[in-house]
Amino acid sequence: EWMKFYVGSLCRFSEYESPDALVQVCYIVVALLNKARYSGLELTRAFSAHGGYTALGHILLYFEEIDASGDAANLLLGYIDDMMYIGYVPQEFPTVYAPWTAKGDVSNTSIDQAFDSCVRNLEAFKVLNVHFISSRNDLMRLRILDILLNILAANPINWKILQPLQILNQFIEEILTMNTALQEAVLRIVVFVATVHNYVPLKELSCLAARLQKSPSAATISLIADTVNKFITFDCNYRTIFRETGLVEMLIVMLQQNETMSLLKEKEGYSDPLVDTPEQIQKFTVACDCMALLLKDS
Repeated sequence: EWMKFYVGSLCRFSEYESPDALVQVCYIVVALLNKARYSGLELTRAFSAHGGYTALGHILLYFEEIDASGDAANLLLGYIDDMMYIGYVPQEFPTVYAPWTAKGDVSNTSIDQAFDSCVRNLEAFKVLNVHFISSRNDLMRLRILDILLNILAANPINWKILQPLQILNQFIEEILTMNTALQEAVLRIVVFVATVHNYVPLKELSCLAARLQKSPSAATISLIADTVNKFITFDCNYRTIFRETGLVEMLIVMLQQNETMSLLKEKEGYSDPLVDTPEQIQKFTVACDCMALLLKDS
């Protein structure tokens, strides 16, 4: 009953005098859950049953509106991060959706390895995942990506636990709405799971290649090309993998679009149809360099 009381208090978040007072209640809840983390799941289940995770998601959005400094929101993100490690480790790993490379495979990693660093509460993680998609606060979104990278670095098992949620696919689908810092952070995580956890992110890379259909900026194309170079430097077999994702076809379409724009300029009476904007020139140059890298030795 007292957990119901605390969750009810969180649900009335708009009644608090300050964000700090609301964060203090969140701290108390996390401390209580953490104290009982090895004694059973009753408190965690009660928190979920009474809508605790939904309340946390609403509070994060509320903080975006009223907390100009972001201090309270940052503290709350940290508490939600702590909640991910409360509960029991899954006895069986969920099915993954892409192959592991020959260089390594965490599928046989012991469930007991670094127990304290294993994600055990996916409901808490989903709060951050949903908030990342709905938020328009770049600093909060960047903080969530930092939390995700730290989770993946803490234990190789964590990627296998989180991967079926297809979180990176969701982030990549939104990548054209992000600023450069966020784009770099998302792509850094994609590279991390490949180079550190030896996982071939085929679906994620296919999703990334498809973003080229959406007329990305020259800066975004440069980031994607840089990511392609990192993968191929890590393992030259990624040339073949990128071809399978359709990246070469997407680059060809981009080059064709650039040629079409030049022809339209000529038709409209431009004195020099070959004179393009710096943005178009950069897109063309990066696309050519990336294609040359992908087709090398083929």
